[in-house]
Amino acid sequence: MPLRNGYAGEARPLLTLDPGEREELDLRALQVELEKHAVLWAMKKTAGDQGKAAQILGLPRTSFVYRLNRMGGDETKPPKRSSKGRSSSGSGTKDEETR
Repeated sequence: MPLRNGYAGEARPLLTLDPGEREELDLRALQVELEKHAVLWAMKKTAGDQGKAAQILGLPRTSFVYRLNRMGGDETKPPKRSSKGRSSSGSGTKDEETR
């Protein structure tokens, strides 16, 4: 796709569009790609903290999670957390924990 990363805080734009020899551009595809890059950047910058990632993108957490889920894939999933408070069997179902 014709998007290239720039550097924030410089006189240059954050992203530049290089359509090359194209006669047409698919704006929806560009929006999807831009959103994906922004979400992945935020997840990487915050080490997978969805709340902080949403905050630095200026989105409510629920909107950010919606976008994240819509993208799917392993690259958008935060690191796994330890299973504190789960039953010793490891299944963690509510019925087993209350027994």
